[in-house]
Formats: sequence, structure tokens, C-alpha cells
Amino acid sequence: MRQPMIYIATFALVLLSACSFIANANNDPSKAEDNRPLTYKIDMATDISEYKEYHMTIHYPQTPNNQIDQTIIDYTNQKKAAFKQKSYQALQNQENNQSYELHVDFEILYQDRHFFVVRFIETMDVGMSEPLVEQTIMNFEKEEGNRLEPQELFKEEEYDLEKLVENREEAPSVDEVNVAWTADGLALYLKQLKSGQELIELNQDKVKDMLKASYVELMQANRSIEPEGIKSEENTASSSAGQATSMPLKKDSGKRVALTFDDGPHPKVTKNILNILDEHEVQASFFMIGKRVSYYPDVAQDVATAGHEIGNHTWNHPRLTRLTSEQIDEQIEMTQSEIQQAVGFTPSLIRLPFGERTTHGYRLQPVGWNVTFEHGRSKSAAEIAAEIVAKVEDESVILLNDIHPSMVEVVDLVVKELSDQGYEFVPVSHIQQ
Repeated sequence: MRQPMIYIATFALVLLSACSFIANANNDPSKAEDNRPLTYKIDMATDISEYKEYHMTIHYPQTPNNQIDQTIIDYTNQKKAAFKQKSYQALQNQENNQSYELHVDFEILYQDRHFFVVRFIETMDVGMSEPLVEQTIMNFEKEEGNRLEPQELFKEEEYDLEKLVENREEAPSVDEVNVAWTADGLALYLKQLKSGQELIELNQDKVKDMLKASYVELMQANRSIEPEGIKSEENTASSSAGQATSMPLKKDSGKRVALTFDDGPHPKVTKNILNILDEHEVQASFFMIGKRVSYYPDVAQDVATAGHEIGNHTWNHPRLTRLTSEQIDEQIEMTQSEIQQAVGFTPSLIRLPFGERTTHGYRLQPVGWNVTFEHGRSKSAAEIAAEIVAKVEDESVILLNDIHPSMVEVVDLVVKELSDQGYEFVPVSHIQQ
């Protein structure tokens, strides 16, 4: 009887040892790190609102980490709420009906297996002599998706800006500074941007004695990854852009209409709209934001290959009236270059954000519109389509966008109804000739 008991005890011991070995292997950081992706695949979200009282354009990154994404969405919502409050207050004190602007753009500063760092540039114009331009830096720890506050990186009582920026004539206060994790150490960004202000780079030797030991170890092990290499996996342009093909125009029926889209390209919405246009053999015109083309060159290429017209819609959709002529030209030039790289040609048409009219150094044909739908309340796709169709007449130029999923059904309904009414869809350049 004793011998079977010995066998059972031995078997149990072996089983426990095996379980312990497996558990230790699963908890081994080096093992986990082997399976951890070096970088996130980043998508670009764009939220554009246009009302009589104000205009908002907000660009922000989307990651595979839900916690990070939620923190970023909360931040954008806070910016919207603060802007609406300030613009409302400004309107009460203004005799003229001036329209205000909130513009938020982003830049991925750095990421590795452990950290994701994004910089937001916020421009708010509520009738002051100059727009207020600020920046916000967010450092995220990838494993849990938590946002790291600067003081969490430092040993107790070591977060001292005077030590960090010694040898400078005037040290900024803690409230005036953003801290960014970098490949080589830390970088300090002043929250309020003014001309002539530089960032302050602090290498590892400068900060390692102030940081907590765990962060020093990670800093020494991190690898530098260029932002250009961390966009969505759908966003890699072909080395040779596809040749655009011209879709044959139908015989002139006497009534013509141009269908135009702003603010794309979008990896899903634009492609779904292209499918509808192809199904009905309809030509359209797409006015693209340059920065979005940089994230989705393959989608821009699909638009060109399908024979549709492509126009310039500036780099990141600002109100151009607050920019200098040089800044306006830069917005247009960067977009021309990005579209050229994606599709193999540069546009000859341009539509400025919010329908503004301003001078610029490029000889592009400006394109407006005379049919769209009223914003302000939630509407079904059928309601939006009916509103558009009711306004259309011969030679109308319809304005829609290709970044909101609801637009896919709207396009389908509008194309079907206007086709039934005998309209021919043509590129907008044909109507402007």
C-alpha cells in the first residue's frame, strides 16, 4: 500500500513542478516581450464641424489600445467643451457675428514596446488679437494603457525643473511645461507656443539620477522608432502609383450634376463609396486632406485608378484666414506633394476649408458648391438624401464627405434618385468649364 502512495506523491510533485515551470515561463518578462509588438499600427481620425458661430477641426490618432484611445477621446471632448464655452462668451461680447475656430492636430513623437508618446497642437481663435496656440504631450504606458504624469517618472522630490533646465536664464514653472519621453532621454515642451521658443532636450546622462530605477532601465533598453514607420498597415503606398483610368462619360442627357467629397480619404468609408459609384458607373470628385493621404495613400490610389477626379483640400484643414501667405502656400504645396507621391500626378483643382476664399501662390482652379445639407441635428440617411435631392437642379455641385460612415447610404440614395430623374453625374471640372 505504501508503494502506490509513493507513486502518487511523486506524480503530484512532478505535476506541481511542471505547472510552476509553465507559470514562471508565462511571467518571464523576456518571454512576454518577445511577443509584444514593437510599435502600434496607427490610424488617423478626423472630426470636422462647421456652424455659423464656429468651426472645429480635430485630428487624433487611433491605436489598438482601447484605454489609450478612450483617454484621447476624453481629451478631445474636453477641448471641444472648453472651446464652445469660450466662443459663446466671446459672441456675447462681440457686436459683429464673427465665426471662431478650434483646430487640433497631432504628431506621434515616439513609441517602443513600452511607451507611446503623442503631441497635440491646439489652436483656438475666439476673437483675440492673436489665436491662442498651445500643446499637450501625452505619455502612455502600453501594458495597461495608462497615461503617465511627469512626476510619476521621477524619484520622490526629484521632479525639479530648476535642476532639469539649469544654465537657462529663466526656468519655466511646472505648470508651463510638458514632459515627453524620447529615445534618448526626455524633452520639455512649453505648453503655450510662441515664436522663437525651442524644446529642451535632456539626454539620459542628464536625467537618469532623477528617474525611478525602473524607468532608467527601460530608457537604456529602448529603441528609437521613426514616426513615419508606425502608421496603419493599410497605409503603405505602392512604390509605383497606379495609373488613373478615365471612366467613360455617358451620353449627355441634358441635365448634369457633380458629386464632390471633402475631408478624406478614409480606409473604409471612401472604399465603400467607391463601390457604390462603380456599381452605378458614376464619376465623382474627391478633395483630399494631405495629412490623411499620408496615412492612406492606397485609398487615394484607388480613387485615381477608378477614374475619379482628385482635388487639394489643404494639409490639415485649418481656417486659412488666420494664416500667413507663406503658411497657406505650405498647406497647399505639402498636399500637392503627398498626392503626387500617392497617385502619380498633382491636382489642378482646390477646395479651401469651410469654403473660404483667399489668395495663394498656386494656380489651382478653386471649386465651390451650391448643394449640401443643413447640420445641427441628427438626421437619418434618408432625410439627408431627400434634402439634397430637393435642392438639385441642372449644373448643381453637391458637397458631401467621405469620412463619416453614414454618408455611404446617403450616396447610394442620392445616386439612385438623381439617376432616375435623368441626371448625368460628371466630374466637377466639367461643370466649371
